[in-house]
Amino acid sequence: MKKTLLALVLALLLCLSSATVIFAADDDAYSVISPQTSETGITYCDNLLISVKTMDNTPLRFTLYSYPNYTKVSSLDLVPASVFNVRSQAGPSEDFTGGEGVSFYTRQVNDIQPGMYGLKIEKFDEEGNVASVNQKYFIIESSSSKDSAAIYESQSSASRVMFIQNVFRSLFGTTVVDVSE
Repeated sequence: MKKTLLALVLALLLCLSSATVIFAADDDAYSVISPQTSETGITYCDNLLISVKTMDNTPLRFTLYSYPNYTKVSSLDLVPASVFNVRSQAGPSEDFTGGEGVSFYTRQVNDIQPGMYGLKIEKFDEEGNVASVNQKYFIIESSSSKDSAAIYESQSSASRVMFIQNVFRSLFGTTVVDVSE
């Protein structure tokens, strides 16, 4: 009985923690769902999907910028400050006001070139003035360059699966089922 209860609590915690990661709030009025980046700030794609969850019809403006002085680095933390001095708009600024409750702004940017990008999100107040500005920076790498990084990703995923399997084995023990009838 205790093992079953513990397993249910563990499963509930896993479900809640995964939802927390997906909808990590950037602001009380919106949260950026995509582009999702790894710990290094790198996204591997050829077509960029921008997706933002908005709350309670808050007026927002989205602008995508590219940074032409960017030189390839292995992490967003290693980008020199001088790169941020020059930027160019990589698409039109788009205004968005969702409906009541939860809404989603989505935009697909096809054939995006590798480099460094920034998504500028401006939130407006009732009078139409800018209430806050937030930037999300990320590095785009071609999806073909992900093959070299896939070895490391698959190892970490496998280790997570093994950890969860070991937890369940320790809770329930191992059972052997005879199917030789």
